[in-house]
Amino acid sequence: MKITTNYHTHTYLCKHARGTIEDYVDRAIELGYTDIGISDHCPFTQELEKLIYSKRMNMDDFINIYLPELEAAKTKYKDIINIHSAVEIEYFDEFKEFYPLLSKKLDYMILGQHYFKYNNKYLSVYSQLSDEMIKIYADTVIEALNTGYFKIFAHPDVFNWGYPFWDEECINASKRIIDAAIKNDVILEINANGIRNCEKSHRYITVPSGDRKIKDAHNWAYPNIEFFKLCADTKVKLMINDDAHDPDHLSDESTIKAYELAEKLGLNIVNKL
Repeated sequence: MKITTNYHTHTYLCKHARGTIEDYVDRAIELGYTDIGISDHCPFTQELEKLIYSKRMNMDDFINIYLPELEAAKTKYKDIINIHSAVEIEYFDEFKEFYPLLSKKLDYMILGQHYFKYNNKYLSVYSQLSDEMIKIYADTVIEALNTGYFKIFAHPDVFNWGYPFWDEECINASKRIIDAAIKNDVILEINANGIRNCEKSHRYITVPSGDRKIKDAHNWAYPNIEFFKLCADTKVKLMINDDAHDPDHLSDESTIKAYELAEKLGLNIVNKL
């Protein structure tokens, strides 16, 4: 499958990536992409900044730099490549009045659930998780998908970073998420940056022994092969995204591995929104 699109891209504004909007657009044109979506992390409210530490752009940068530069790039490159404006954003109670405002300013929103509320505190999916926490993560995601605000759900299987096993709780949570995505016509993402992160950190999951469809692939924490095996016989829409934090991440080795995974599993891949 020829790689021609990416809808998950981060810029220097998020403070943990490099490259400007134009850097990514120029690289996408060089690769022959038809579409690129710029989807930096949405700023936290002042209230959330007190509760969660996370590197991302602030509200001033979002309003005065990010949105204007997106519109300028769309105008400049309109005859060469389709540029889409977006954010990757969490589902939080504190954002509920913000989502409808964002939806009017952007082409789409990506749900990226890196945190969820547990015992009245926000917990990261990268911390050590229990089976109860996996269920709450899934509950949070399903509530988010039911709102209709999100077109793509990024790295839906990222919970396996903090819970590096594959068991009945994971299977139940995954099936519920897949069902909610089908119901709400949300695209689930196969995240190439997960491959980069897992291979760099040697983060893999343990699965029960037995019959395996794929014997030559790593069991990355995400994209988790077992999660996407559950998608194979459903009508859920799936999309491979670079989740680029550097222009060189576009169509890199990890992206190729994500496409190879999708091909081996026979997944229903969509290339365009």
